[in-house]
Amino acid sequence: MAKKPKQYYQNSEELRFDINNRDADLEDNQDKEQQRDQILRSIAAGSLDTLHERIAWILNHYPETRDSDIKLQLHYWRNFEDYDGGMISPDDLFRLKRLTSIARARAKLQNEFKLFLANPAVRKHRGTLSEDEHEKAIEQKPDYPVFVVYADESGKNHDYLIVGSMWFLHGYETWKLFREIRDWREKTGYNKEFHFKDLDDNNFQQYVEFSNLIIGSACTISFKSHQR
Repeated sequence: MAKKPKQYYQNSEELRFDINNRDADLEDNQDKEQQRDQILRSIAAGSLDTLHERIAWILNHYPETRDSDIKLQLHYWRNFEDYDGGMISPDDLFRLKRLTSIARARAKLQNEFKLFLANPAVRKHRGTLSEDEHEKAIEQKPDYPVFVVYADESGKNHDYLIVGSMWFLHGYETWKLFREIRDWREKTGYNKEFHFKDLDDNNFQQYVEFSNLIIGSACTISFKSHQR
């Protein structure tokens, strides 16, 4: 699976501008197959920056949301905003992502990209079920189960080569870890990359905290040593 190139931003406004442009590109670009593949890659990698990527992720992992925009909205609020599942105040309706935006993104994913389709009865009610599909009574398309493996090597210029990897066997685990890393970075203000050659007394505590975060979040961690 190809990794997305790293992108660094000067401030939150620059990041928001880029994400908005990427959602706009999805609306304008005519290469549907390429866009469809990109959405599936984003789901697999847990890279959920745009509204369409987040909606696709929810539709994949919570099949009941394919038939109900209200359920889809509630899952979006729980996973990507600060809604805890309790009572909703009038102010929340202005603050949280609106149903019209969520439903529009869902419709594009289902109607144009044919991803995570609703059941035939719901599609017929929405007016998106073709006559052929209705006659054949086709079933819902299956989920896209994914697992993610991150691997890296150490000692490539020495006698022994060590490869370490982390395995995420469920899509939610990947997004959960990304969210925890983001929250940890915001809390500590530590935004540098981690290289053990840079470990010293000044950053030792950050390295320990980050290592504990990763160990506590990964489903499986493996190491393999090989002598040249």
